[in-house]
Amino acid sequence: MILDFPQNQNKQSTNRRTKEEDDLAKIMVVDDEKPILDMARKWFNRIGKYEVSTYLDSESALSDLTIDPDQFGFIMLDLKIDIKIRVESGVDLAREIRKLNASVPIILWTGRATPEEVQELKGEDLFEEIFLKPISMKDVLGFIKTRLPVAA
Repeated sequence: MILDFPQNQNKQSTNRRTKEEDDLAKIMVVDDEKPILDMARKWFNRIGKYEVSTYLDSESALSDLTIDPDQFGFIMLDLKIDIKIRVESGVDLAREIRKLNASVPIILWTGRATPEEVQELKGEDLFEEIFLKPISMKDVLGFIKTRLPVAA
């Protein structure tokens, strides 16, 4: 399945969690396109081993991370998120995340970077991997499985 990343909504929080939810590996997905977030949520929910929190903007993502920097086992960011708030790109957001949690794996995806820009981004050592859009979610899942344990 090819995921052609579109837009999504801010994370909706609930206070009640089931044991099954507590056992799921948590993934944060940040993109300024709601259809991409919706597709990512549906895809991971269909697999059933991951709890996905989606964020339409960097401000709400950082807010949740500030409350609990260790709550996510994996973070996926778009290169171009929002310019209206304080964070201008997925790179800026990754730098802020690294201040809160230096070890959480971060994947960056982009449809707008040149090969030179990708090489430059890899040199920053912020990301576990950089994927170019359109992305095969099978490849993303394979990558995540090697770095994020899930409940049996």
